[in-house]
Parts: sequence; structure tokens; C-alpha cells
Amino acid sequence: MRHFLGCKAVAEPGAQAPAEAVPQTVSNEPQVCWPAPWDRCWSKAPRTARMVWTYLELGRDLCGQASPERGALFRSLLGHLAWPKGTTAFWPLCCPGEGGLLTRPDLFWEGCAALGVKHVGCFGADALALIEPGADPAALQAQHGAITIHVLPAPADLLRLLPHDRHIAVDRLKALRF
Repeated sequence: MRHFLGCKAVAEPGAQAPAEAVPQTVSNEPQVCWPAPWDRCWSKAPRTARMVWTYLELGRDLCGQASPERGALFRSLLGHLAWPKGTTAFWPLCCPGEGGLLTRPDLFWEGCAALGVKHVGCFGADALALIEPGADPAALQAQHGAITIHVLPAPADLLRLLPHDRHIAVDRLKALRF
């Protein structure tokens, strides 16, 4: 099937891609087959994204276990930043699976590469530890190759703040021009 579709399989290290993986097209890049449930998340990611946002609970929010509070939080933050529509993609590093969350930083970085982004907004020290082990959660930024990781407070921490203080927590992202 990969020979006909020209897609690159993405699977567990040492395992084959599941049969239900769905090929997705990104610009002129080769098609990528994402395992479930990342395939559903990929279908929601704008191909025009210049930045990826992620946090530990994002896979749940994208796969049918959404938190209305987190949804409102991120809509508010994006509205405050006033970036053009499609600038930000939400791409998970964990997704729900049998027995809990499946953590796949390899798929996270594969998605960032497929989108061609140069910036990641990482919300929370727990998420940062998964995508860039050894990075300092107290730092404002970390690097993963050519990608700048912007270290931001966890969604739960932001939700404890007043709306104005939430906006202040992400104000440094306004300096980014897309």
C-alpha cells in the first residue's frame, strides 16, 4: 500500500504501522501515515501553521475528552496574540490509548517536521520533559535542532490566573512575526 500512496510509515520503534493508519498530504512533501489516534489530530492541524502548541492533556482534548475550560483558555490566548488564522497548530505528544495516555515524542517531532514549523509553544514542565528531556523548565526557551521551544506555564497554572495575567504569561510570543 505504501508503494501506491508514496507514504512514509510512522510507527512505534521496532513495530510496523497499524493497518488503520491514514495517509495525509502536506504541501509538496511526501505523505505521512499517522497511527490512530494521531491521524485524527493531524486532520485538524492547519498546514499553514508556523507554530505548534502542545501540552500534556492536548491529546485528550483533540480526541473526544475535551476540557471546556482549557478550550476557552486557548481561544482567549490566541485571540490575545491576534495572529492570522491558521498560524498555530495544536499537535499532541500524548494521546489516549488502552491503559491511559500513549506518550510519543517521536510522533510529535515528526509532525513538527511535516508542518515545517520553527517554533513550539510548550505549556508545562511535564510536557517539556517529554519533548526535550534535560531542558530547563525555568528557562524561557530551549532548542531542538532548528526549532525554538517557548517554555510556558501549564494550562492548569494559567487557569488559576486572572484573564489579564494569563495574557501577560504569553505576551513574549507577540514578538514573533509570521
